[in-house]
Amino acid sequence: MGARPKQMSIANLPGEPFFFKGKPVMRRIILALPIGLMAIWASQATAVDFANGFRIGASGGVSDNQDFCVQTGDNSSCDEKDFAWKIYGGFQFIKWIAIEGGYVDLGSASTRGPGGSQGDGSNAETEALSVSAVFTAPGLQAAGFYIKLGGAWWSQDREVASFGLPSVTSSETGGSAMAGAGFRFPFNETMGLVFEYEQYFDVGTAETGESDIGVVSVGLLWSF
Repeated sequence: MGARPKQMSIANLPGEPFFFKGKPVMRRIILALPIGLMAIWASQATAVDFANGFRIGASGGVSDNQDFCVQTGDNSSCDEKDFAWKIYGGFQFIKWIAIEGGYVDLGSASTRGPGGSQGDGSNAETEALSVSAVFTAPGLQAAGFYIKLGGAWWSQDREVASFGLPSVTSSETGGSAMAGAGFRFPFNETMGLVFEYEQYFDVGTAETGESDIGVVSVGLLWSF
């Protein structure tokens, strides 16, 4: 009898997103959360929606400095992922158009010398102020799906260390485009859960290297 065909699963699908790789628990949570929220929303006779007006929110999740390891040339002892968080505020003009702005800590990426040795490597820490327009298709605002387009003013601190030499530090600032998409599930008209992915494009300079930074996060939103 011939060998049984290999079964494909989400764990070995090619090109899986960065926040799935090597993280089975996170993979299950990220996949189950929006599906579960959509099921809860669909089971309601009348969907609740956020009220128009001012809003504030806070989220936390995982960032990926997607090109950092390529820039340093060391993939064996390089870590592009870190904890990221943000706080933001905005105003909902009508049900499908809003504006948001806030502060986001995009975490850090680091590499070590051969064998992961201390005292030899580099590190980059990034934070940003962002502003974006948020759009929801008419008729889908209660379902909670939205997209956002905007820009960010970022600041990045870098440190490069070599054995026997003082560390070299630098600070850079600049502007980049950003985009995102997400799902909002309102518990009531004033509070709800937010599941979101954001991408910050070409963060960094030509001298030190530019990198896209992606962030997947979960948080709470208050409207008043």
